[in-house]
Amino acid sequence: MQTNRTQQWLDLIRRQPGSGLNIQDFCQQNNLATSTFYKYRKQLTAQSSFSKVTIQTEQTRLQEIVEPAHITLTLQVGELKLPGSTSAQYLSDLIRGLVK
Repeated sequence: MQTNRTQQWLDLIRRQPGSGLNIQDFCQQNNLATSTFYKYRKQLTAQSSFSKVTIQTEQTRLQEIVEPAHITLTLQVGELKLPGSTSAQYLSDLIRGLVK
């Protein structure tokens, strides 16, 4: 295969996915036989570093974390209210101290 012809086929093969057309429609629009397109794509893919890449996107949903205004611990002797920003470590230490 000639270098110029090889470059032309590489360009066509690379343009197809971005065209928004399936291979059959792309070939029809460019006056190519689909069998020839597949033949060159197979040859050029096998002998070059050209490879097909599929990109998948993933949508994620952001979830807002709402901090409580306060934390209430209900004890036998009454209630203990702490700010909502109280650290988990402090709460853990406090509860351990109350259990003793």
